[in-house]
Amino acid sequence: MTGSKPSLITTSLTTLALSISLIGCGSDDDSDSNPNTEYQVSPLLSDTSVTLTEGSDSLSINQYVEGNLSSTDETDLYTYTAAADGWVMILLDGSTDSNLDLLVYADDELIDNSSYITSTEAILIDVSANSDYVIEIEAIITGSYTLTVAEPSRALMSLDDNDYLALSSSNYTLTCDSGTSDGSYSDLFIINFDEATMRWPGSDSYSMSLDGDSVTIAIDEEYQQTINGIVYLYDSDGNLDAELERNDDNAIVSATYSMEDDTVITIGGNNDSCHRTESGTFSFML
Repeated sequence: MTGSKPSLITTSLTTLALSISLIGCGSDDDSDSNPNTEYQVSPLLSDTSVTLTEGSDSLSINQYVEGNLSSTDETDLYTYTAAADGWVMILLDGSTDSNLDLLVYADDELIDNSSYITSTEAILIDVSANSDYVIEIEAIITGSYTLTVAEPSRALMSLDDNDYLALSSSNYTLTCDSGTSDGSYSDLFIINFDEATMRWPGSDSYSMSLDGDSVTIAIDEEYQQTINGIVYLYDSDGNLDAELERNDDNAIVSATYSMEDDTVITIGGNNDSCHRTESGTFSFML
């Protein structure tokens, strides 16, 4: 996975303004799974039947490990050594009301992270054979967890028949009262064309408008979280516009999008107003 999202633990809620991109998910070759034939999807990966086994600090493919973080000062580290080239899903399921972040390193460099305000984190990476990947788990709000490293599958991601999983690749510029930054990152999303909804793994759904191959998502988010006694407020409004791209069989394979939004982030009573522009693509994986 190219690029990485900044970690919430190091840059506070400002990085959450980077987390709303368009998304998608889908089945292997099940052309009848989505009754809305106008929005049939042709995913890049074949669905795999995966049997999980218990692992340890050194994980192999299709293994899981259970752990617990009882302090925000703690981190847990695991190493995955890829036996072959290919796509690997790293999935973190935290206990209810926990908020755990997931980070992945290669050659001592952060290659991706996942820091949703949920108890579920997911990263999809394209690994190289015989390479080591260090997986780090951090606690924003402590709790127990299950960490899984596996071949991507619809069952692993708990996808419904009409859900499709997409991987985004994005570039952004964020102009705030506190300064300006730009960069790139990738993310995972789930889209359901039949219900016209999108969501992050483990999150609630957001509505989208469909007009042929044009997709519009109104960004209207407001939430708060208390971390170590500090109240974080986040209020964002904007619009995302995407164009679906199809193959010769008229099935959706990818999309391009652009987005602008305005966000007010309040940390401990101090406001920071930001304007973001972003563009990118996403590819349907499952």
